[in-house]
Amino acid sequence: MAITVKIISEFDKKGVGQAEGSMQRLSKMAKVAGAAVAAAGAALAVGLAKAAQAAAEDQKSFAQLENTMRNVAKASDALVAATDKQIGRMSMQFGIADDKLRPAFNNLLRATGSVTVSQNALTAAMDLSVATGKDMDAVSLALGKALNGQTTALFKMLPGLRGVVDEGSSAADILAAINSQVGGAAEANTKTFAGALERLKIIFGEMVETVGSWLLPVLVKVADFLNNTLSGYFTYLSDVVGPKVENLFERLGTIFRENILPVLQDYIIPAFQYLADVYQTRIL
Repeated sequence: MAITVKIISEFDKKGVGQAEGSMQRLSKMAKVAGAAVAAAGAALAVGLAKAAQAAAEDQKSFAQLENTMRNVAKASDALVAATDKQIGRMSMQFGIADDKLRPAFNNLLRATGSVTVSQNALTAAMDLSVATGKDMDAVSLALGKALNGQTTALFKMLPGLRGVVDEGSSAADILAAINSQVGGAAEANTKTFAGALERLKIIFGEMVETVGSWLLPVLVKVADFLNNTLSGYFTYLSDVVGPKVENLFERLGTIFRENILPVLQDYIIPAFQYLADVYQTRIL
């Protein structure tokens, strides 16, 4: 008894406390590190998903541009590529997203039927959009109508054109009149702080689309594999395996509800509660 008392009386909790503190700090560090790794992985996954989505949208807008050029202007592969390259340069230069410039070019091309006129009109549309604050789609539609002799919508955007051009004016005269009033607006905007930020956004956007374009071929192959190869397996799982599994889980649920749950409620849980009470009130 004396030995026991001596051991207990000389027991020092300081070392144990330090060890416990170290373990707790180590555990917290592990949790923080794990959370950081998980967050980084999640952020990377989200970033790659957004990149793939941006690339897919860019691919879609190019496909629409290509379709319009082939149908309206009977454009060759080389002309389609050159036009899209020019739109890309304009996007980077003026800080206007190419997914806004391509639809605008489509509107102008459908209105004029000429790739050359539409290219010149696109520059005028950018200046008019910046000067009036109207979006490229609305401006290109109004300008396309004016080039076809319907000037009402264009006059509402730029009233100063009234009396300068009319419904009989040529495309060259209309574009020259627009240039005389708002020409260079898009270029001047690039020299402002807001314009510089827009150009920076376009540059980063192109980088994201480039990364996404690397992912698209892989994602397309995965989608084709899922559609062509696994669709039959999914159908089999749904039609054949599914009902059997459902019946099995229903039977297991019945067994658990009728046989296992009463034992847990009536015997196992009360037993553990009794042991916990004994430990707390007597042993501890």
